[in-house]
Amino acid sequence: MVRKNHAGDASIPQVPQVGLGGVRPRAAQYYELGVPGYENPLIQTLGPLYSLEEIGLKMQVVRPYSDEQRFQSNPQRLANISLLGLGYVPISIQAEMGRKFGEVLRNGYVHRPLIKIRQEVGGKHLEPALDHTPVISNTTFFGVSGMGKSRTMDRVLANYPQVWWHPEYRTLQVVWVRVETPDDGSTKSLIRAVHRALDRVLGENVAREIERKKYVRHDAMAELITRIESVHLGAIILDELQHAKKSSKEASDNLASFLVSFINEVRIPVVMIGTAECFDMLSVSFRAARRSIGEIIFSCPPGPEFDHFVSSFFRYQYLRVETPLTEKLIAKFFVRSQGILALAVVLYQLAQKRAIDCGDEVITEDLLDEIANEHFKICQPVLDAIATRNISQLKRASDMFSRQIGFLQEAVL
Repeated sequence: MVRKNHAGDASIPQVPQVGLGGVRPRAAQYYELGVPGYENPLIQTLGPLYSLEEIGLKMQVVRPYSDEQRFQSNPQRLANISLLGLGYVPISIQAEMGRKFGEVLRNGYVHRPLIKIRQEVGGKHLEPALDHTPVISNTTFFGVSGMGKSRTMDRVLANYPQVWWHPEYRTLQVVWVRVETPDDGSTKSLIRAVHRALDRVLGENVAREIERKKYVRHDAMAELITRIESVHLGAIILDELQHAKKSSKEASDNLASFLVSFINEVRIPVVMIGTAECFDMLSVSFRAARRSIGEIIFSCPPGPEFDHFVSSFFRYQYLRVETPLTEKLIAKFFVRSQGILALAVVLYQLAQKRAIDCGDEVITEDLLDEIANEHFKICQPVLDAIATRNISQLKRASDMFSRQIGFLQEAVL
């Protein structure tokens, strides 16, 4: 149930302007969620609670398509094929990422009421103090490249406007910021990255001022906590966690330990996203491992879900001859991609382009094998590791595999 906002009331401050380049706030509207503890306006403005199926539908991106496009000119058809990757149909574990993020975000606000409620004490009738115990459940999503971790987070965040203005309370709410893990694994660099992310949202230059002051880590952390509290920041998304592994082992271990202290001090959720390279880093101590419990995304296993995913992109056919999707073709897509969604889509794109170039205008199992043998050679060690769930092999080859995924996606553009 929606409770109307008061944006039209002249007695209440209207949506404020932010700095140059900042994100324009939206006037808050509130939803009655029917959950004790969720009465906080910072939670109510995040929208209704959705089922897993509804979350998946809100995340998907459907590309426009018609059969007439199969008979367009070759340049037009090739252009359409190159854009196929812009579509997005989440599998269940990706929809679960959306649900988990919503839970983490809301729970992180439970102990942070927008206004302080004074406890009334009268005679002998003493009421218990309000319980503001943090309910912070950080989470981590990690696995092989190509399973859409970052793209999935893009789709999740698209359903949460980044900045709200609460006119009744005269305050801004920054729902989330997203930062990339610094390559040097430096804790100072991470603090600066969060400040820069807030600067982009608010149109400010606080990060530059902090760099000039040359704070020590403790002072920089205190400055960041003050800023986070002032804008009611909901969550920090720390992407590409494997970047820290590019520096020394000591630096990456220090960053993992620092993240524990960081989460304890800022008292807001931190959602970490990375590849298999992060396994060792996150298990550097029991405390770090306990705070990074999340989803391990190896690949999509064979079965109805992978079948549905293949059918969702296979309908985008741009060849003169329409190819029916058979069980054998689905099985071939799985064998050659091992359930890595990005590889399955790239395989289909490259196969369609080859079919147009050679004039055959049809998708066959042999054509999929030909494309995979030609373009997926560098990927094969990782595909073998996924098939056997060999984590050590995944860690050794994941960086190379990540680059190869990027090269293959560029090849279809």
